[in-house]
Amino acid sequence: MTQPEQRVNILLDFEMLGPGDAAKAIGVGASVFGLGPDDEPTARLVYEAWPISAARQDARTLTLDTIAWWSRQAPAVRDVAFAGIGGNARGEGGKSLRLAVKELVEAAMLAVAEETRRVTIETADADVWRRITWWAKPAAADLSLWMSLLREFRPDLSMLYGRVRDARTLWDDAETASGVEVKEDPRNADNVHAPGADSLATAWACARAMRLLKRARNGPVDVDRAVAIIPENKCGPACEGWCQASGYGDRGVARCNGATLDQGPAGPTLTT
Repeated sequence: MTQPEQRVNILLDFEMLGPGDAAKAIGVGASVFGLGPDDEPTARLVYEAWPISAARQDARTLTLDTIAWWSRQAPAVRDVAFAGIGGNARGEGGKSLRLAVKELVEAAMLAVAEETRRVTIETADADVWRRITWWAKPAAADLSLWMSLLREFRPDLSMLYGRVRDARTLWDDAETASGVEVKEDPRNADNVHAPGADSLATAWACARAMRLLKRARNGPVDVDRAVAIIPENKCGPACEGWCQASGYGDRGVARCNGATLDQGPAGPTLTT
């Protein structure tokens, strides 16, 4: 009997200088999370680039409102962010965005090899890549940016195989099923908006949400309710109707990328 392919959950947190997938990125953190053998929540940081230099991101955008917002953050975080904002092509102010994407891809591949112990980093990239389920809070912001960066720097990996999930939706489902509120670690308060700390805090909360769901439903955790339809600004009436009917329209994750809507007797169904 063929064993089901093991998936690895990776949560991304980007720090940006504006909204949308064309924004300049000045930081990113990535954490792996899940449930251990005894259903204990597990999470670990596997990558952080902070700051990333805004230099040589000429095709990407920023807003003055976002710059002003960064100026109001805690000094320890604000100062690092402004080092990235003031970065230059000589490498002052953080690593380049291209290098950060390269390192993040490598860290994700290594995390899959470590977590599954059934593949190695020498395995074909696409075979490793499709084992990842990508998470963010909110998915529409961070994962749309991630796909944009992959299209720019690693187009061979830009297909995420429909494995994109929204952390807030997972939390909501866990809270509804268990009656217990899901919270991020309050010890992260001093590091809010530092991407590594944010990623790890959110990943821990997702792992705890998975345990709550598993215990409340006395069975495996089904994360498909948390599917995130990542935007391309190409929603037609059928797509918008499906998103609204499924509750995604209220979460800001209702755009489509690499997904199709099959029109059946009962209405459109999502195929990823």
